[in-house]
Amino acid sequence: MTEPTYLEPDRYDLPLPLIGFDPPAACETHPFEISPPDTAATQQLIFRSLTQILSPLGVKFKLSIQSLVPMSGSIPSDSQEHTILQSPDLYFQALEYRLLVVCYSPTSLDSQLIAEPLARVLRAIELQGFQEAIVQYSRFSALQSAPKSTQLADWRLRIDLTPATTKLSRWARWGDVQAITQLLNVALASADIQVSAVLKNLTLQIFCTLKDDLDRKFPAKKIVLDAIAPLLISLNPQGIQGATIHGVQFQPELGGQIESPPVWIHWLDLPALGDPKFSLTPILLASRGDEDALTFILERLLNPDLERFLDIGGGSLFFL
Repeated sequence: MTEPTYLEPDRYDLPLPLIGFDPPAACETHPFEISPPDTAATQQLIFRSLTQILSPLGVKFKLSIQSLVPMSGSIPSDSQEHTILQSPDLYFQALEYRLLVVCYSPTSLDSQLIAEPLARVLRAIELQGFQEAIVQYSRFSALQSAPKSTQLADWRLRIDLTPATTKLSRWARWGDVQAITQLLNVALASADIQVSAVLKNLTLQIFCTLKDDLDRKFPAKKIVLDAIAPLLISLNPQGIQGATIHGVQFQPELGGQIESPPVWIHWLDLPALGDPKFSLTPILLASRGDEDALTFILERLLNPDLERFLDIGGGSLFFL
């Protein structure tokens, strides 16, 4: 039986704004030494993690924490005719800090050798409020104890420290089906329900099955809707106007594959339906010159492996 659900945010007790963060002001990076909360504990944790990677290679290092200071009186305009009124990226909290790591050793060090191990170990710490890490390496003579202050760095490496949950939610907000699916699976993990999804004609088709053949053959509709409906509405995926949620019977003889007709179907309207701010797809926005949409599309092409993207931060791009 199909029952339409219309957008009623109050019904799901959603926070405002829906994503839960205040839109940050535009900022320009002005680094200077600061003392964020729990500085000593944070630096000690970072130091131990970096030591695991760098010490076996004979590399010494120093680290510092810098602030990325917002520009005063600079707020993005939302009046552009060719773009959405508010970019999905503005729903996410500004990341205020940068980690600077200065490395040096008497022998050459290949940046490709340590780029991924450094990225993994730093991202695994899940530093709160950090946008990036800049790793700078200089080789010095065996007769020196450290490189001279005037010596240029041999190479620099930027590591994206945006938390994995934030990166995942940002992509989901842009309408990335794989990111949305992963968030839905997290929301239903405690109920032992597995989710798959495909996008067809601006509608997200969601299929829910039990992970194992338990006492019941299909997931309970109320459990699924209570988890999925508020999450989808709060994510407000760009260009996705609705979702059909299917409760599918578990098929152990088919390895759990979806072959049988759904036991129940539920329709959910999403904010993009009829709202020009959200109804345009990222591709259409990019074709109209929206840089945020174009950045998302190109970043997605640069990072086809979602798990790897969340693990090491992936490749990023900036418009000059």
